[in-house]
Amino acid sequence: MPIIDVTFKLANNINDDVIIFEPEEKEKEYTIEFSNKEINFYVVSYYLNDHPTFDGIWQELKEGDFEHSIYEELLILNEEGRWESYSGVNPYWWGTYRLSFLSNNLAKDWNYRSFSLIVHVI
Repeated sequence: MPIIDVTFKLANNINDDVIIFEPEEKEKEYTIEFSNKEINFYVVSYYLNDHPTFDGIWQELKEGDFEHSIYEELLILNEEGRWESYSGVNPYWWGTYRLSFLSNNLAKDWNYRSFSLIVHVI
């Protein structure tokens, strides 16, 4: 079976918004109001485009699923307009954050993906 493209669906713990990253999308921006709560963005499911068995079916990403690991990196935009490491776990305070997601292809059924969500907490 050929290695195929994958689409990811992201959600957060603050509201019901869903953000979908199609295979060709590398970056999206998202604005959320400050809520005095830690904001957690996470991949809820993935879609294997043109897969002979799973095309048309969103697959839930199970916690601890090693074959389809998703790695995250969190940066914050500093006062000089440069991205720097963020010591917090998730976006929380006012500011602009960059969440970069990297997916491996250990299962050999999807192409490697990297994409970023720019989060503006206002």
